[in-house]
Amino acid sequence: MSSSVYLICGNDEYLVSQKAKDLVKSLVDPNNPDFGLDVVEANVTNADGVQDAVNRCIGALREIGLFGGRKVVWLQNATFFGDSQAGKSELAKQKVEELTEVIKSGLADDVFLVVTAEKADKRRAFYKACDSAGEVHEFVISDKAYQSEKDAKARIMQAMKSSRLKMNDMAVEAFLNKVGTDTRQIFNEMDKLSVYVGQGNEATAMDVNDICSSSRTAIGWDFSDAVGSRNLAKSLKILRQLLFQGESYMMLITMLQSRVRDLIIYREALDQRWLRSSGSGYRAQVKWGDVSPSAESVFEDCFARDPRKTHPFRVKVLAGQASKFTMKELIRMQELITQTQESMVSSAVPPSTRLELLLSSMMKGQGAKG
Repeated sequence: MSSSVYLICGNDEYLVSQKAKDLVKSLVDPNNPDFGLDVVEANVTNADGVQDAVNRCIGALREIGLFGGRKVVWLQNATFFGDSQAGKSELAKQKVEELTEVIKSGLADDVFLVVTAEKADKRRAFYKACDSAGEVHEFVISDKAYQSEKDAKARIMQAMKSSRLKMNDMAVEAFLNKVGTDTRQIFNEMDKLSVYVGQGNEATAMDVNDICSSSRTAIGWDFSDAVGSRNLAKSLKILRQLLFQGESYMMLITMLQSRVRDLIIYREALDQRWLRSSGSGYRAQVKWGDVSPSAESVFEDCFARDPRKTHPFRVKVLAGQASKFTMKELIRMQELITQTQESMVSSAVPPSTRLELLLSSMMKGQGAKG
């Protein structure tokens, strides 16, 4: 192989880890795999840790293997190649410079360096040296929701192929909503789903709901969906789980505001017959039809994303939830949320109690479950 240095970085821990494992497996001498690999753990928090990790890495690169042959050094989970506390001191910077010079000088024949890190600053000499001497592979989960979901769908397709499963668009959307965008959880939950329905079979949205676990992010969706479904018992249960996990009160208020705002839009669309339904039960379909010119203008100009471009599965879910409330009830819910938000800073009542009272008041009425 022409490359002797490999930097694998990014916040997608699963893909970084898998790429590194595959690469190391391809680099080690197949006749001597156990003695041809040195792993240096570099997940450190201070300058002394950086010094120790870099010294051991350089030492391993210069050490002649006991039985000759290829030598692979894996500097694993490094925390000092980006903007981190561990890499800020002069000593840490000096040690990174030493490793950079070793890379620039070139490694001995049949010696390879693999580096994995969550962050690696492209502007720094170390990154440039790795790029010049070998290869850089980046696996990043976007902080933009739209791009993150798009990338997650691609990984879901990859996981489906790996697990030999079939899923239609509705099941894929249900899986994304339930599991979230974390790559490791996507593959783990797809494996679990494969065991549940059997390899080569088709998994439905109901299968996803029955067997897949919710990610922390997806639990927020579950909370909003429980409220939208007017299920008080489930809403309170998830609320307590989110509070136990340390979710902030104001974030939960924001979730409620967002869901009620969506339901108002869909309630209006149902009342104006902009949304059309067909079929019944789980196979029911809901589609957008023609809207008035004024609504057309609002959808295009006043929303970050036109609600008509939402995936059909989510349209069906939100329309079903909106049908459980009257417009008057939704406006009242919006007012209750605002009142609760304002009282958070002045009331002697604990915020957790205020939120439980809010949910009880919001879902009070004939359609409430629980």
